[in-house]
Amino acid sequence: MIWNIVDRRYRNYRWAKVNAVIEDVRNDNSCEDTDTFDDENENAPVYDKRSNISLHEAITWAETETGRVTPICTMKVAAFNRQRLTTKPPMFV
Repeated sequence: MIWNIVDRRYRNYRWAKVNAVIEDVRNDNSCEDTDTFDDENENAPVYDKRSNISLHEAITWAETETGRVTPICTMKVAAFNRQRLTTKPPMFV
């Protein structure tokens, strides 16, 4: 069951193809400014992932887990896009 969601999509309105990871919600305890979860959570997976699924499928998949999880949604960045996203235009160099 979903307890938290982390959205790391760089194109927030893209939903057809995402990569998703689910992990035990207790992993969030080490993050800054977080709510902590210290209860028993033995049914949560340590880590699991799926690639190229819809955002809906990612949320449905995470919600079917019997343990408390945090789904993390990302997008696969092609090599040419990755450079474009991380390279600053000359006026900012």
